[in-house]
Amino acid sequence: MKDTGVLNELPEGVGAWGDSAYQGMRDLHPQGLGAHPRKKPPGKPCPPEDKAYNTALSRDRIIVEHRIGHIRHFQATQQMYRQDLDYHTPTIISVVGIVNRHREWRAAMS
Repeated sequence: MKDTGVLNELPEGVGAWGDSAYQGMRDLHPQGLGAHPRKKPPGKPCPPEDKAYNTALSRDRIIVEHRIGHIRHFQATQQMYRQDLDYHTPTIISVVGIVNRHREWRAAMS
């Protein structure tokens, strides 16, 4: 049995995405819900279906990467948390809520 580590802690039906360094993630995920870009075979060109798959995956992943970047702009996620630890989770949830609300507002304005 392979060690799946953190992937076992994901809720039922939740998958995981990774970059090309996470080859084999689908095999490690308990439900097979892992996704990563497909690497080019050594000494051969990348097949067109792999290019299309990688492009589609990148289009979805960039949205997540940008959202993480927006969350990291807040000092509450950058600095050492010096308050009571009971307030840490609600603080982070509030930051994520602000980022999501801002994204919804921008989408409504365009």
